[in-house]
Amino acid sequence: MQVQIDKILAENILKSCWEKDAPQNFDDVIYEKLSCCFKHDHKTFRYILLNGILAKCTNPDANPLALQAGASIDGAFDARTLCHNVIVPFERKFMENRLGGSNEPFLNKPARFKTLDRGNAVRKGDDKAILFLIIDIFESDDFNQNPISFLEHLLCIIKSSKIKKIKFVGSDFDKNISSEFVRKTITELLKRPFEGTSLVFSVLLIMEINKISTDWNAVISSNHVNQSGSSQNEICDIDIKNLHGEFLFGIEVKDKSFTNMDVGHAISKVKASSASRLVIICRDFSQYHGRTSLNSIISEQLKEGFDLTVIDILTYSRGLISLKQNLPLKQVISNLNDHIEKMRPPKIFIDHLNFVFSLKET
Repeated sequence: MQVQIDKILAENILKSCWEKDAPQNFDDVIYEKLSCCFKHDHKTFRYILLNGILAKCTNPDANPLALQAGASIDGAFDARTLCHNVIVPFERKFMENRLGGSNEPFLNKPARFKTLDRGNAVRKGDDKAILFLIIDIFESDDFNQNPISFLEHLLCIIKSSKIKKIKFVGSDFDKNISSEFVRKTITELLKRPFEGTSLVFSVLLIMEINKISTDWNAVISSNHVNQSGSSQNEICDIDIKNLHGEFLFGIEVKDKSFTNMDVGHAISKVKASSASRLVIICRDFSQYHGRTSLNSIISEQLKEGFDLTVIDILTYSRGLISLKQNLPLKQVISNLNDHIEKMRPPKIFIDHLNFVFSLKET
């Protein structure tokens, strides 16, 4: 039987608990279990955890194992609507994006199943252990008898978590992005390569500006630098997907010298994912040292119905930025923070970002 969640009541409960300094009755066991879930690097699990707890606090008949209203379990509810309409705006306003700053977290796995189940497919690593732990929490008598205590403990953990975000000089936060700002930012970023991270982030900056400007209905999925392809869900340095999570095409970012073998490997990864489009972005064409010319490779691939583009970062930037609107800087930065969370760059690189974005236009 499906149940309803009163969104206004849910928001009031969330705000009331957030304003408390600490749980009314602190419990080390509850704290450790929730902390283990929250500190895991897959941010979607954080949203699932908070969403399920909040639903139970709002309506005792709600089943936190439900991820969709159509789930065939008692207490199913519209988890996506609760998360996207209550938790996401609350996180932006009060939590400083500590959950991960995602706009629509329930469009990502593991939130796209109908229910939380131990048989759900997850990434390699310890994702399965976290999935099992969340289910154990939701099925426990302690939680079902006193969900508000779990909410208070989780919010305490969220408050104490570190914020990984780009910081701004207050007076610059609302300024609009000019084409000159983009050019200067990319130039300054690339002065310190950070093993390719600066180039990848330059591409992401351009793509996010273009996505917002053109209202592009796609997901720009960045991967941990130098580890693209390490997961079955990661193909290239940047994967472009539709809203259902299906791979459309890939972007490979080349910061160092590369050859025709590197190009061929990138093409094979995309083809293995049943896609037929790849963009390779480099600093400049002097990096290429292949035995076969790039034009020849592009022509051969075109004969097979595969669309390959190889382009340098400044040309790529000029093309896409020419389509941009006059956007506020903070709107783009919110999206870049999502990529920081996903890519997990070193703190020294984030410090470099802070420095570059604080530079004044001349």
